[in-house]
Amino acid sequence: MYKKVLATITSTLMVITMAMAPATTAFATDGFVPDPNALITTTTYGDTTDATDNSTAISAGTDQVILVEGDVDATGQNSTGVQATDNAIVYVKGDVDGTANDVVTDGDATVVIGGNIVDKTSVDVKITPDNDDHKGDVAVMGTVTNDNGAAIQIDTGNNNYSSLDDILDDIPDISVYKVDGQIVSSSGDSASEALNEAVMNAINYFVLSDFAGYSLDFQNDGHDHSKSFKGVGEAPTVRLNDTFYLYTSYTEGQTIDAGENVALVRDSGNGSYEFRVITPGGGILLRKTFHIVPTSYDNEGNVETYKVVVPENTSSIVTDASSESTVVNTGYFAIVDTRSAADAPAAIAAISGDKPAHTVSLTMSTMTPSQYQAAVVNHVGNTPAGGAFNIETDTISCFDRTMISAIASRPDIDVNVVFTYQGKKMKVTIPAGYDVNKLLDENGYCGFLRLMSILGGTTL
Repeated sequence: MYKKVLATITSTLMVITMAMAPATTAFATDGFVPDPNALITTTTYGDTTDATDNSTAISAGTDQVILVEGDVDATGQNSTGVQATDNAIVYVKGDVDGTANDVVTDGDATVVIGGNIVDKTSVDVKITPDNDDHKGDVAVMGTVTNDNGAAIQIDTGNNNYSSLDDILDDIPDISVYKVDGQIVSSSGDSASEALNEAVMNAINYFVLSDFAGYSLDFQNDGHDHSKSFKGVGEAPTVRLNDTFYLYTSYTEGQTIDAGENVALVRDSGNGSYEFRVITPGGGILLRKTFHIVPTSYDNEGNVETYKVVVPENTSSIVTDASSESTVVNTGYFAIVDTRSAADAPAAIAAISGDKPAHTVSLTMSTMTPSQYQAAVVNHVGNTPAGGAFNIETDTISCFDRTMISAIASRPDIDVNVVFTYQGKKMKVTIPAGYDVNKLLDENGYCGFLRLMSILGGTTL
């Protein structure tokens, strides 16, 4: 169960400090470590199973506090796992599963699930706001999975809300480690796509780590990055499109992976990293990983050999044709030339026609792999809507999984890759809307020659 993983993760100290960036906010925490002794517990249960049809396994009303030491499983037909209303507090240490709904709340209560919410239902978390402007919390420290419907459903019923903000004021703060499947839907008189999007943008995703000894800073973006659940615990969180910074001890060549929904924007080569949450869904787990550096490519652009730098305290080593470890030179960006059509109309038009374009020109020999990665990830987001992102390099290179993720987050733009090969300047266009994830090879890379073999290319 996820709670076992969580116990391992949160047993290490996470020191969060204001140390390096004056334009950021931070907080002190030692991770999400629930403390049941901090609760004034009126009722305590162990593992709870209810097989009765049309029932609720755990129900908490006005000002009640319930602690469940294990799992909650409502197995009867059309049954609910946990229901909490009217300022109640429910803390379930394990997983929750119901046949109709897993968790139901009116938005006033605090519900904290230490494990997973399991997929057997049409709705995992159902929120039925009651229009009294009291805001509670819903927090799931595990994964919310639903293949049949929305993980989170906002049912506004026939309440008369004057505006979208009025609805949002009546919806609890939603915090979760990870969501698999459709994230948000709405029903009732005030249901709308605008409401779904607003709730999606307001979800807090927990930031976890499998190593100790680091600090986090956050941009001043108008919302809190610390979630505290009425004495049950505290944890760092980020939202969609947030930027955050990690500072940790540095071993040459190490890189930090934060999960598929987070892009590494900048690796300064000294233990300082900048990340951006580029897609919803969470699953943010900070990990020190191998730094793999491609060194040669075959005629189809596939990575042929690469060198591996192993981070500190890593016992397993990946080897390949080159097999030797290498020290990666560190530093800041080489020249990154951002041009517009007004500055260089002929050069831009030759690449992207009359589309509004954002262009970067990179000298690969003066950049580290992490700097190249950051240039692509950082600049793809600056491309005008419906325009073109032009990447010019002085030699063949490749995209890795993080770069492809960033490109996938902008399906509205063309990506034009311009590079020199055998004395010729070549251009390959990834058209808007193309499924770029299928470009990656089995090692998680797409070399420029591989790209050209799939999509075709032209000589400039």
